[in-house]
Amino acid sequence: KENLLLQEQEFFGKQFLIKDSLPKLEWKMENETKQIGEYLCFKAPAVKEVEDEIGNWRRRGNERASEDSTDVDSEDVPKTTLITAWYTPQIPVNQGPADYWGLPGLILEVNAGRTTMLCAKLILNPEDKAEIKEPKKGEEVTREEYSQIVKDKMEEMREMYGRRGRDRG
Repeated sequence: KENLLLQEQEFFGKQFLIKDSLPKLEWKMENETKQIGEYLCFKAPAVKEVEDEIGNWRRRGNERASEDSTDVDSEDVPKTTLITAWYTPQIPVNQGPADYWGLPGLILEVNAGRTTMLCAKLILNPEDKAEIKEPKKGEEVTREEYSQIVKDKMEEMREMYGRRGRDRG
């Protein structure tokens, strides 16, 4: 309802509370359909800017990089990625997994790069209501600030430990 992202995240022993608005994607609703369980789903692709986090970094030399090498070639990292969502208007809720939302129906599948999230079970109107507790612990930061903290720490680690493999001989 409030378009709010709240996430508790621990990084190097420090607790962070990431508080930001949910990212809004420009979905292109298409006529292509597929069945997911008992629901007819429609395809909706979007292009998302890649966040600069360690999981998106690649090592220089890829397969040939030694295990203790942390060199990162930022030019190899794509700036955008194609997201494909499959949503069903049979459940008129504009939500989905992770921070994917904004379609005229529940998102039951998302393909983002090499990651696929698929709804495996759906319970409508359950007898036992799940309690969702709002995260409150940690230093409050935005996603951008958190990404910069991670990037700075990884750069610091690279400077401290990244030279080991090259200095051996």
